[in-house]
Amino acid sequence: MSGTLPPSKPLSSSEVVALCQELRDVIRAGVPLHAGIASAGAFSLRVATALEQLATRVEQGVDLADAVEEQSALIPPVLRGIVTAGLRSGRLDELLDDLSTATQELDRLRGVLMRGLIYPLFVVLLSAVLANTVLPVLLDWLEQVFETVPDAGWAHFVLQNAWLIKNLGWIVLGGLVGLWMSGVITTRMRGEQLSGWSVFAIVPPLQRVVEDSRLARVVHLLSLLVKYGVPLPEALRLASATTDNNQLAMEFSGLAEHIANGGNMADHRFRRIPRFLQWMFSVGNRDSRLSETLSEAATYYRQRAIHGAELVARIAPSIVLVLLGGGFTLLYALIIYGPLTDLWTKLGAV
Repeated sequence: MSGTLPPSKPLSSSEVVALCQELRDVIRAGVPLHAGIASAGAFSLRVATALEQLATRVEQGVDLADAVEEQSALIPPVLRGIVTAGLRSGRLDELLDDLSTATQELDRLRGVLMRGLIYPLFVVLLSAVLANTVLPVLLDWLEQVFETVPDAGWAHFVLQNAWLIKNLGWIVLGGLVGLWMSGVITTRMRGEQLSGWSVFAIVPPLQRVVEDSRLARVVHLLSLLVKYGVPLPEALRLASATTDNNQLAMEFSGLAEHIANGGNMADHRFRRIPRFLQWMFSVGNRDSRLSETLSEAATYYRQRAIHGAELVARIAPSIVLVLLGGGFTLLYALIIYGPLTDLWTKLGAV
C-alpha cells in the first residue's frame, strides 16, 4: 500500500462498513492478522490508510485492540468498542458483521431522508431565484404603467411596498438561514454535536427521526456488547462514546458509574432517555434478558425512525410544492391582476 495519509476526520459510515468487512473476512479466513490485513482490499484511500497502519502495528506485535485504539483519530469509537468486545469474547467476526449490518441500515435511512429533502430544497432555492429576478422586473413595469395614473388604488399599495416585494426572495432566504442558525444554537444548548447526521435534527419534523436513529444505534451496540460478555459498566461507557448526543452519553456514563459503584439498575434515576427505553432496561435487568430486551428496543426505534423518514420523504415535496406554488400564484395575482383590474375599472369609468 502507499504511504499513510494523515486523517482530517474519522471514517464515514460507509468506510466503517468497508473496514468492518475487510477485518471480518481476514478473521474468518484464519490467516495471520498482519498478513491478512496487509493484503486486504481497500474501499477508499482512508480505509487503505487504516488497514496499512493496523497491519504495521500488528506485525510489530501490538494487540489488535491496542492497534485500533491507537488510531482513535481515524477509527470511530463504535468500531474500537466492537473490536475490544469481539477479542474479549472470541467472536469478533460476528460482532463486525452485526456492526456492518447496523451501519448499512443507518445509511439507508439517511438515503431516504436525502432523497425526500433534495426536491423541496431545490424548489425553495429555485423559487427564491425566480423571486429575485422576476419580481423586480414586474415592479419596474408597474411603476412605468401607473406613474401617470392618479389614485391607482391597489396599484398604489403595491408600489408603496415595492422594495419589500422586490427583495422577497432574499427575505425568504434570510429567514431560512435565521431558522437554521437558531436550530444550530438550540442544538448546541441541548448538548448535542452537529455531526453529519444530527444536523438533520435542526429541521423540526426530522427531530424525532434523528433521535430514534440515535437510540437505535447506541442501544443496538449496547445489546451486542452485553451479549458477548462485556461487563455492563464498560459496555455502557463504550456505547456512550458512539453517540453525538452529549446528554444521552452522560446518561449512559452515569448509569455505568452507578453500577460500577455497586448500585442496582432498578435504583438508578434516569433523566434523559425515553420512558419506554427506561422500562425496557428495567424489564431486561429484572428477567436477566438484558441483551435480548435491548435488541428488541433497538429494533423498535430503528423501525420507527425508518417509518418517520419515509413519511417525511413522501409528504415534504407535496407540502413545499403547495405552499410555494400556491404562494407565488397568489402573489402574482395580487401584483399583476389587482392593479390591472383597478386600471380597467378607471378606464371603463372614463
